[in-house]
Amino acid sequence: MRIFKGKTKVVDERIVNMQNKIYREIYMGIMIICLAFIAVKFYLNGKDLVNVTTELVIIMGQGIYYIIRSTSMGLLSSEVEMHNRNSKMSFTKKNFILPGLAGLGLAAFFATNSAVNFADTREESIYYFISVFFITLLFYIPFFLIIFGGPLLAAKRISDKIESKELDDDEKI
Repeated sequence: MRIFKGKTKVVDERIVNMQNKIYREIYMGIMIICLAFIAVKFYLNGKDLVNVTTELVIIMGQGIYYIIRSTSMGLLSSEVEMHNRNSKMSFTKKNFILPGLAGLGLAAFFATNSAVNFADTREESIYYFISVFFITLLFYIPFFLIIFGGPLLAAKRISDKIESKELDDDEKI
């Protein structure tokens, strides 16, 4: 008996999928508009981040909101599982490899910049390159892993707990 739950709505899955397609198109349009406004504002006003604060808040805020919302619903675990099923590289591996590659790229950039701009001799440029490269690696790889990989792994762990709790509740009924 469903006395207090109310009526369940019967929905057409085709209509829901079409609505979701429209929402995705709207989302992509908003992201393209925000990126275009950032490019135009940088071109017209210089590279001052104050001019593009609203666009950056929109771009970053939607990602943060999505992670929080999908985690609280237990949806993130299912998405990760689908990703792992369809992809050659698992979600966890990507969360370690991509920040590592970003740290390597940044270290190579800073090391090359130091070797070219600040060294007077060839030996000095090699010394600058090696020292700046390894010091930058020591700083940026853990930083990127914590900033980019940590929140997603924590969100997945929370989502796993919520999903298992929901499955346990469903089994009891």
